Amino acid sequence: MYNPFVRFTEEILSSLQQEGKHFLVLQRFEWPRLSRSTTFLVTPYVDIERAKDHEQNLKEKEGKLLDISKDVDKLLGLIKKGTGYHLFLDRFKETNWNKRMLKEYERNIVNYLRSKTAFTRQDSIDINFTLKFGRLIAEVRAKDKSLDVTAFELIK
Repeated sequence: MYNPFVRFTEEILSSLQQEGKHFLVLQRFEWPRLSRSTTFLVTPYVDIERAKDHEQNLKEKEGKLLDISKDVDKLLGLIKKGTGYHLFLDRFKETNWNKRMLKEYERNIVNYLRSKTAFTRQDSIDINFTLKFGRLIAEVRAKDKSLDVTAFELIK
């Protein structure tokens, strides 16, 4: 199972504090073979207003805004080994992650496109993955057709 995101660690938490990124939006994150109830994506912010804007775009019970200066113990408890929680930073491990996603999950993507969309074999399809408010979105485009879907739906 390929996951392009960087695992959130104590070292990253310390680095974010040093960079002045004290506001973290912690939100549920869906990924193949990981439980949605114990997997989260962490998006750091220097500016409280941008962090609040992100939080406002979350669905009910999808996540919340944390202040490292007040909630560091909660975060350390979540990233401690053996807790069963999986936290990932909203950054990618490698520069070619988009191409690797397409390669690693090609079969799942093809199955999704054939069974749940109007795309055909003749369509020249471009797929680009982007992060929007902590959600990994697959932008699927063909000449006259387009679809934005969560990446999880495409690759599961």
